[in-house]
Amino acid sequence: MKMYHSILLSALVLLSAAASCKEKQEPTPEPEPEVNAATFTATLDASAATPFKTSWTDGDAIRLIGVKDGQSTSETITASSVSSASATFTSKGSIKEDCDEYYAFIAETGVSGCDPASSWTVSSSTSSTRSIAVAKCGKGSSTLSFRNIFSFLKVEVSDASVKSIELKGNNEEDLNYDVTVSTSDYSVSLASKPTFEAQKVIKVNVGGSGDCYISLVPGTVLGQGYTVTAYDASGKVVSKSVYSDKLTVPNGKVMAAGELQPESVEFTASFEDTTIPEFKSTWTDGDVIEVACLDGETLVTETIKATDISSDGRTAKFVSNGTLPAGASGYYAMIPGTGIDGCQKANWSTSNLDGNTIEKPTVTVASCADGSGTLAFKNIFSLLAFKVDEPASSYVVLEGNNSERISKNMLVSFSSQNVNGNTTPAFESTTSLKKTIEPDKTYWFGLYPGLKLSKGYTLRVYNSAGKEIGYSKNNSSLTVEKGKIYNAAKFVITKPTDKTKNFDASNIVLSLGVVSDVHVNQQAQANKWKSALQQFKAKALENDSNGMAGVLVVGDLIDQPSNNQLSLFRSTLESEIDVKKTPMIYTIGNHDVPRYAWASTMVSDVAYMRNMFGNDYFQTDQDQEMRTKYEARHCVIGDYHILCVSPNGDQPIVYDPTVVTWLDNQLAAITSAEPEKYVIVITHPMIKNTVYGSRLGEEGGIWDSTLSHYWATDALTPVLRKYPQAIVFGGHLHFPLNDPRSVWQGDFSVFGCASVRYMALENGKYEDMSSATVMKDCNDFSQGNLLQFDASGNMRVLRMDFYNKDVIGEPIVSSYPTSDKGHLTKYNHTTLSLANAAPSLSTLNVDVTDGIATAKWAAGTDDEFVHHYVLTLKKGGAVVTTMKILADFYKSAKTSGMRKEWTRSLGNVTDGTYELTLEAFDSWDAAAKPLKKTFQVGSTSNSLWTNDEAGSKSVSGGSGNASEDWLTYSNGTLSWTANTTGKPRTAKVTLPDGTAYSVTQISVEDFKGEYSLTSKMFNNEGSKAVATDKKVIDVTIGGALKGETLKDGTGASHTNNLGIDGLYHKGLIAEAAVEIDYEAKSVRFGVFTDARKAQKDPSPVDASAPYVAFLPEMCKTWTPGSFKAPWYFNTPDLGDPDYEWIWFDVNSSFTTFSYTPAKAQTLSTSNPKGYGPYIIGISVVSFKAEDVTAANSKFGSNLTGYNYVYQFNVDNGNIGVVFNRK
Repeated sequence: MKMYHSILLSALVLLSAAASCKEKQEPTPEPEPEVNAATFTATLDASAATPFKTSWTDGDAIRLIGVKDGQSTSETITASSVSSASATFTSKGSIKEDCDEYYAFIAETGVSGCDPASSWTVSSSTSSTRSIAVAKCGKGSSTLSFRNIFSFLKVEVSDASVKSIELKGNNEEDLNYDVTVSTSDYSVSLASKPTFEAQKVIKVNVGGSGDCYISLVPGTVLGQGYTVTAYDASGKVVSKSVYSDKLTVPNGKVMAAGELQPESVEFTASFEDTTIPEFKSTWTDGDVIEVACLDGETLVTETIKATDISSDGRTAKFVSNGTLPAGASGYYAMIPGTGIDGCQKANWSTSNLDGNTIEKPTVTVASCADGSGTLAFKNIFSLLAFKVDEPASSYVVLEGNNSERISKNMLVSFSSQNVNGNTTPAFESTTSLKKTIEPDKTYWFGLYPGLKLSKGYTLRVYNSAGKEIGYSKNNSSLTVEKGKIYNAAKFVITKPTDKTKNFDASNIVLSLGVVSDVHVNQQAQANKWKSALQQFKAKALENDSNGMAGVLVVGDLIDQPSNNQLSLFRSTLESEIDVKKTPMIYTIGNHDVPRYAWASTMVSDVAYMRNMFGNDYFQTDQDQEMRTKYEARHCVIGDYHILCVSPNGDQPIVYDPTVVTWLDNQLAAITSAEPEKYVIVITHPMIKNTVYGSRLGEEGGIWDSTLSHYWATDALTPVLRKYPQAIVFGGHLHFPLNDPRSVWQGDFSVFGCASVRYMALENGKYEDMSSATVMKDCNDFSQGNLLQFDASGNMRVLRMDFYNKDVIGEPIVSSYPTSDKGHLTKYNHTTLSLANAAPSLSTLNVDVTDGIATAKWAAGTDDEFVHHYVLTLKKGGAVVTTMKILADFYKSAKTSGMRKEWTRSLGNVTDGTYELTLEAFDSWDAAAKPLKKTFQVGSTSNSLWTNDEAGSKSVSGGSGNASEDWLTYSNGTLSWTANTTGKPRTAKVTLPDGTAYSVTQISVEDFKGEYSLTSKMFNNEGSKAVATDKKVIDVTIGGALKGETLKDGTGASHTNNLGIDGLYHKGLIAEAAVEIDYEAKSVRFGVFTDARKAQKDPSPVDASAPYVAFLPEMCKTWTPGSFKAPWYFNTPDLGDPDYEWIWFDVNSSFTTFSYTPAKAQTLSTSNPKGYGPYIIGISVVSFKAEDVTAANSKFGSNLTGYNYVYQFNVDNGNIGVVFNRK
């Protein structure tokens, strides 16, 4: 040591000497004293308790920072001397006892560092030891007094299963956040640049029962208190305590939260819907609910059992066992076993219901977010109820008819209870649902809300072998709502069977009523409509336990476009059927549109029908766009497709090209999918040249109509003939279904529908008609079809006679469609006509009483029936009259009900020999062998009619001569002189053998002369019509005006060989015909009425109407001896031909021609306007031009307008119309 000091001293001397050589020598400074390392006595807060640090132990360390002259030095120092209250800490040398300031902290208490100039920093740890123990002292001080900055919340845990404790503020306050502790005054502030994110929840692990401490930042304010939750090892809530008092965290204190208590959350639960018996609406012992809520970000669930059930079962209490946190923002409950598989953070997840054994998958849930504790459970899914009676039933499968995804994993929102598909589904969606069943029990399929079954749905039932044995089908669109009950239709049990071509009436799968021309106008027609529906329903149930599945109306629902009429149609329909279960499908008839004519505006013309019916009537439609744009409809009832098309033009009847193409495409798609199943097509007009009536207005003969191309159409034939599966139902004609021609088969099948309201038929010029095609008894009629299919697809049609409440004849039966078209042969008209047997006649008699002949005959027999009879009466070879008489086949459903005997008046007969021929024809125009009957009227003495020329004849009168007047006889020859008297004459001579022989000379010229005309006459040329009883005027019969030979409506030829002057103004000639039958010794006189051309009036009353025509006056009703209103005075359109002869009886002296109501001549023309048909007088009518038309008539379309009328009435002493020769 001495040596060291010597060397040092020497060096100093040398340095000093060197310095003195350069400058003035300075005095030597005193050496600085040595500074010792800093040593401190550290103490802890004596008032603190666990979990604060309260004593020192060996090995304890602090972090010390010394600051000198603005420079800081830090060092971790371990305690060197320890007592319970204090410990000594000495720097290792880097920090001296001469520092200006000292700052210290205990790292294990959560302090992460210190900036002496500002603050201590705090770690993000939430350790239960984080008390933030810090201290500081100034220069010259050796004492560090540590104080605790943070406080602790003490939680008592009594349950050993608790593994963690969680603290959160009830108002979601931040609990752990980055702060600093000021080195100047120990105050706590938010870190200006936080090193970790604030936490709203503090979670600490615990080791079971005991006290747990949670470190809190001083100054933290929990305004609504706080909640402490305890969890077990699985994370399930064990208990929860909610403290609602405000808490402001102090510095360095322990705050007691107390012992954790199980949470008590209580609910009162009820049911929202208590009106539907299928839904749960009461609580019973053992019922449980599952409640979920969010505790922070954690979803908590608890199953709770019902208590305190009310006496009516409507309400119950459910009390949590502490698992659910009290004060949650919302509680969400569901009833287990209703189709909920679990829950996610904010939704319930529905179960896979395919094959599920859940009885009623209603997905029943409730929510409570208002703090009331009230849960009102509602059913989210709807139920489709069904029951199968068939004992062989094993399971049922539900499918949408448009292959919709009917089974899906859905999410039901906790809060809104809206339903959405799961984007990450728990199971694959399917197009079907399956349920195992027992027979004769009710089951339910669950349907999620929002599911749209656009074409309805089908339930198919299977036996244990997996073979389909029945179905229930609904083709109406269905959009599922929340909490509804839908009821499936009764199952059609088809039963396993081998397919057969024989119709099986015990296995009918579908029954449809098919009618047309209902024509509802007033209550009378509505009553017929109602009766038809009632009979359809009853008849269908006889063989089809499901009854009538629907009704098809093939146009003319009403009589004319009218909301009132359509409303009556609808109300009548709905009084008998529920259209949602038994749909009514219709197409457009000509009476449903304006002016009875389909037009290009057809779709808009019938908007009133679509509006009146509403959506309920269109549930079976598969193509709503075509329906609304074109009235083209594709409907499905059961498993059968129905296509409806309506014209948009007539004469000829046409369809929109888009509709025709659509029909073709629909038929192609349907028949390719099911080639052995019929497809129904309905359209109002008939398909031309098919069923009875479909040639009306299309061809000549009895099928004449003034409305050509108005009754039938061939516009669809090119399409239909491609599809042998097509069965077409048409209306429009009203022709009776009794006729075997009412069904037709060719390349496809066609059925007539007759009419619900009244009957019509061809213009056959039959007797007893009220118009050309309508009979007098047309309203004693009402018919339609019941269409049925069996399980094999065979078809049966029952022709229904609603008027007689019976079924017409035998059913029409056809096997299911096949590619060889074998099903189209049975009702082929060629086949039927070839197999047809002609009718036969047995007896014919004639009775003559008081100059009137009456024919009597036994009804003809036929393999079907006689359609009509023809009576032809001749006298001397000349036809006196021909009558076509329609048989009564349409008046009875069975031929056994037809008349057994017929009588018909032949009218007045004069003396002579007559021959009556009776013919009978069936529907196929096969004729019976005619019967002929010859009869004599008056004397059978020898007589002769001849013309006015002189002549002779060989007769057997004996030898000798005889003469009388202008007759001479000589030895077998009778001679007569020429008749120059200008009148007919008759003479009688007795021959040598005593035989009386008469000769009548008569010629057309003999009828010329002056006559008086006696008639009831109407004069309309004054201020008003005046009817004069028994008026007598003078007329002259002379030569003919034109002398034409023409055919009448029956085809018989007549020649106008005379003319009558004086019926109106002088010079206006009414032509006439005298027809003399020399062989039959008969004569008749006919006044010719001509509706073709009018004559120019030489002295017209009205210069604007200078032409005059003689026309037949007509009336609607006739009984022997009397004509009755309504009257038709003005008849400018007689049809074909446009003229008629009015035939008068001529007396035996040839001086009187008479027409009285004892006989009733009917118009032989086509009579398109429906005048009469009985001729009652001769009308004189003025016209503006030569053509006799309503437009040219002085009286226009007024059928009661006339100038003069000579009427055939016999009232008030009148004798008809009688010409008497002067």
